[in-house]
Amino acid sequence: MNRAVQERQTPHNSPLAGVARKLRAAKIAEAEALDELIQLAMQADVVQAPERRDELVDAHTASSLMGMSLDWIYRNAHRLPFAKRLGSRSLRFSTQGIRRWLEIEGRV
Repeated sequence: MNRAVQERQTPHNSPLAGVARKLRAAKIAEAEALDELIQLAMQADVVQAPERRDELVDAHTASSLMGMSLDWIYRNAHRLPFAKRLGSRSLRFSTQGIRRWLEIEGRV
């Protein structure tokens, strides 16, 4: 009888150990479910950057976005496909075009 009492009191058979095992199993199941959710989200391409609207900005803003001098912007505007002339003295630049140019040039 003494031995039976000792068996019940071992750490592996105590009620607390049983609760700890259940808790551990629940945490493992939760981690596996979160991992599966992340994998599904990555496969479904759920995590996407919001699409940016295209805006026309002036030469000062374009020069700061591109990291080029204002003088360079004006001298090279005729070679930049995203530069738009809006009259004889008005020059604007597409923000999406600037972003694409930066990616192609390897500056981003």
